[in-house]
Amino acid sequence: IAGWAHLLRAAHAAGRPARLVGEVDFGGDERSWVRFESALNAALTGSGHLLCPYDRAHLPRHLVDSARRTHHVVHDGGWHHSDAYVEPEHLLTEVTEPVFPVHGDPVIVTPVDDTVVHLRALLRERAGAEGWLAPERVEILTLAISEIATNGIRHGGRHRELRVWVDGDAVVCEVSDDGPVPPGPLAGYLPPTPGTPGGMGLWLVAQTCDALSL
Repeated sequence: IAGWAHLLRAAHAAGRPARLVGEVDFGGDERSWVRFESALNAALTGSGHLLCPYDRAHLPRHLVDSARRTHHVVHDGGWHHSDAYVEPEHLLTEVTEPVFPVHGDPVIVTPVDDTVVHLRALLRERAGAEGWLAPERVEILTLAISEIATNGIRHGGRHRELRVWVDGDAVVCEVSDDGPVPPGPLAGYLPPTPGTPGGMGLWLVAQTCDALSL
């Protein structure tokens, strides 16, 4: 989404039209791509237009049906509004982001206090000593968890906890809290509004991590 937004802004600043074609590689869990296609509608509102081609001759029917739910205008022998379209705020609530699978006990279980100082020091120490990731990736991990934990401190409940799993495929972290209101369905998808303080945390995590599930 950040890439598309940058291309559209650059074309607008240069005073020239942008005609962009987005092609989706439906690898992995299809729910992630359905959510992405839906979120684009909200994230790029007023910025320009993308054309997303779907090969109806070869794609499974349910993927073509998802295109009608995630695109409000379709071309099917002519341009028309899709009667199956679902607003992103509703579809992202219905179609949940898959959680990265973990196995066994977490290597870290620790409460999240009122600051992230303890978490940052703990992650750096354990990740460095146990070789979880390359040093630059450890810093990305530390930044991401700081942002997620800060979000929980500011907006979540009083009981907060960090769990970390490490295996040959990934370092998976989970920050949970008992707050009464979950993040909005578009959290992490919408680029921050220029000149507006705040609103960067979940967006930043989505840009730096390989996967984010809320």
